Amino acid sequence: MYKPILKKDFSTRQYYDQSNLVYLSAFLSYVFLIPFFYVTVSFEMSMVYLICMISTGVSLYLNKKKSYGYASLVFILAMNFSIIVSVLAYGRTAGFYYYYFNLSGLIVFSNWTGRKKLVGILLEVGSFMILHAVSFQFQPIYDQSFGFLMFLHTINIIANVVGVANSANYYLNIAKEYQQDILQMAMTDFLTGLPNRNAFVKYYDNVQDDCSFGLGILMMDIDHFKTINDTYGHIGGDYVLKEIASILLNHIKPEDALARYGGEEFVHVFKTEQEESVLNRAEEIRQTIESQVFSFENRTFKITLSIGAVYRKASKDACANGVLAQADKLLYESKDQGRNRVTFKSL
Repeated sequence: MYKPILKKDFSTRQYYDQSNLVYLSAFLSYVFLIPFFYVTVSFEMSMVYLICMISTGVSLYLNKKKSYGYASLVFILAMNFSIIVSVLAYGRTAGFYYYYFNLSGLIVFSNWTGRKKLVGILLEVGSFMILHAVSFQFQPIYDQSFGFLMFLHTINIIANVVGVANSANYYLNIAKEYQQDILQMAMTDFLTGLPNRNAFVKYYDNVQDDCSFGLGILMMDIDHFKTINDTYGHIGGDYVLKEIASILLNHIKPEDALARYGGEEFVHVFKTEQEESVLNRAEEIRQTIESQVFSFENRTFKITLSIGAVYRKASKDACANGVLAQADKLLYESKDQGRNRVTFKSL
């Protein structure tokens, strides 16, 4: 049977999960870069990347504290510092400019306000243009071989492409999952959390024509529910529906189906080869509800259920009968006979 799945909200996934992935990837990259540049370039450059690694660690910490905006700001400032120093150190051909594109994307997907995003992107563009102009006026601090510069250029291209591809793939997956969530919401009763009538009909269509097993069907209706609404208001009525749903869930197995069929009506379907098990379960549910004392706004009251119960044998002749319609008919017979009772039939 369909069951709703609770997932993180979109903002948590976007500003925590995805940002954490970006920050953690950068942090691990710096772990590699620090000794690499210490050996191949200088102690000073390794210290630059150490500062960036510490800043990225701060971003991870702020993200954990749900300070998403500050986490993004610290990371973006650290990356800008890294880009500026790297371009001045190695020149334009090393490819550190490419990170401006990723940073602009990070700003777009941050939880900053629209105005702050615009200012951030303009600052990134301005920083890129100024740095590009300055790089023509000065020679790089470190005179590296063409092969080393091409190595850095290649690594930076790969890092940026992987970053963009990862983000694109991540948001595509989110879109697919939320599409599924929307479908699940359409199949779930928002009040009780049970599958709704649409979900039940979809499930029942798959099992009603399978005659290889016996089937028990219980149609259940809360007696005098209008009186409950009139006495305790709709909030009190909602409380009763949620409590009834919770009690019913305790009487079914994981593989059984339970749904809110509409209004104060619930439906329960389960596979069984024993006719008496259907009547026994119906009576057990009815007696449990009858014995329960409900309390709302410091007032206590009792509730009863009327139930129509049907056992469908594992045979083609039984499958030919409208089992659900039979259960619904028996439910109204229980109502007509005084309520708080089970009316049973075997097909």
